[in-house]
Amino acid sequence: MKIDTSIIRDFLVGVDPEGAKGDKDFLLSIDLIILTLERTQKEIDTPKEPENDFDSWANELETKEQPTCSISSQEDCVACGS
Repeated sequence: MKIDTSIIRDFLVGVDPEGAKGDKDFLLSIDLIILTLERTQKEIDTPKEPENDFDSWANELETKEQPTCSISSQEDCVACGS
């Protein structure tokens, strides 16, 4: 759902239109509220990276090229370090 910040700004200014004209702190507060809403909306709309959990770690290990080891040629063994 997209937040229409212009409607929210108009609503907040409309609460006290006379006070909003001369109160810079009030206008700054409205701007901060709008900025927070826009950033929150951006976070909601941005796809998230898959979490780095055990399942993704195990899948990564399964899809990687597996090291090979030969008992007859232990010098070439990279898996066990023998």
